[in-house]
Amino acid sequence: AGLKVTSRNDNGEEKSTTAKPPVIVGTIRMGFGHHRIAYAATSWGLGSDSGNDRETWFHDFLNIESEEAQMIKDTDKLYSKGSRMASEMGGAVEKFWGSLTKSGDEDSLRVTYQFSEHMVPLINGLDKNSPIIASHSMVACAAVAAGFKNVINLVIDNHAQWFVVVPGALNLVQGPSNYHSFLKMGVPEKDLALAGHWIPRDLVEGIPDACAWRVARRKAGKPLRIIIPVGGAGAQRKFIVKLVGALSGLVKEGKVQLFLNAADHEHMKTAFVGALESNGMEYDNVTDMNGVQSFKEKMKTDEPSKNVTLFSYDDYFTAVATTDILCNVADVL
Repeated sequence: AGLKVTSRNDNGEEKSTTAKPPVIVGTIRMGFGHHRIAYAATSWGLGSDSGNDRETWFHDFLNIESEEAQMIKDTDKLYSKGSRMASEMGGAVEKFWGSLTKSGDEDSLRVTYQFSEHMVPLINGLDKNSPIIASHSMVACAAVAAGFKNVINLVIDNHAQWFVVVPGALNLVQGPSNYHSFLKMGVPEKDLALAGHWIPRDLVEGIPDACAWRVARRKAGKPLRIIIPVGGAGAQRKFIVKLVGALSGLVKEGKVQLFLNAADHEHMKTAFVGALESNGMEYDNVTDMNGVQSFKEKMKTDEPSKNVTLFSYDDYFTAVATTDILCNVADVL
């Protein structure tokens, strides 16, 4: 029934154009993972053959200009800075950061819920009868706190921690080990379900053709295509630069093709360019959505003009979407 991207409305409650309230996919643009999950969920509600007789609304908390959204942005800046510092410094600092991000106990859930209660104004104007699919636990917590009764939390991580599950929501997990870990922790069985991975519809429907194409390429001795993406925090610079250097010999021999997604991180684009130039590798640069789509179509039947293609952008949407767009024309992610 169509897609709508929400934005700030000072005139009261948003209304759907269909008889039934919309399906709301709620997310927060913190890193790339949450948005990629939200895009994947949204894709299954679109198209005439989806069986969906409701509108699908894409509701990003950070798209609502407000003090609450600014609070989230400030928190995300600190997290991203911490991730980059830990990755760059390594050793004890990286170990400490890892232990910090993997130690979410019951208190972490309480803090998450209390923080989310401040986000209620970002969701309060939506129809409370709408089902809400959340790709961030803070969205699900805010929805529960606002009084929504049909809240689905897509658990973002495969490491079971309290702050990624939401009381009052149906928490969908990706794997059986995670499911059983949550049960052992004490999450009620009625609040959990095993669902599988959050993958965009076009990727799933393209699996048979993509796999057949990969097999045919390997049999024909074609170069191995590798996507190397950068996460939303822009961390792992040192590792990625070393990886590109290690693959340079195979790239020059024509055995490997690299698709490097620097996303919207200028410092990662600079790092990629430096690694490529220092290793004497030529590359093409794709800088917008039209370029990505054209590149994908060409890769179905042809080879890239150079063995390395760098993807870098000024806009966030293309930065997040690129890896998913390229997956079905690559061999390794």
